[in-house]
Amino acid sequence: MAFKFGKISLKRLETTEPFVQEIMHEVLSISPYDFGIPEFGGRRTIEQQEQLVKQGKSKTMNSKHLKGEAIDICRHMGGGEYSFERKHILPIAHIVKQVAKDKGYKVKWGGDWLNFVDAPHFEFTKKERKLVDYFNFLKRK
Repeated sequence: MAFKFGKISLKRLETTEPFVQEIMHEVLSISPYDFGIPEFGGRRTIEQQEQLVKQGKSKTMNSKHLKGEAIDICRHMGGGEYSFERKHILPIAHIVKQVAKDKGYKVKWGGDWLNFVDAPHFEFTKKERKLVDYFNFLKRK
């Protein structure tokens, strides 16, 4: 069964950069687990980020959420229940990491962090081709 984002999650996802949207749509379409985007899970304003830092829900004002290059998810557990727990997000995280890699992006998952575990959080960076890799590629031709 291929899942699709609901109206509210879709609206939140659409605040992120197009490449994040592309990754997450593919992840949801192939995931055996349904998930959505919680409040403040997409792009955030500076004011929203300041509030989350004050509440202890975020640790930085240099968040990739401010640039639309991060997303938070919550897993649908059925019966209107949602989970932000690492053990429930972990199988989805494996899919996010693979899809991002296949599309040429590095991903950092907050569930892998040691000091502040943030299981719902994923942030993405475009991989840069190193000049050495490029010259090695040319040599093979």
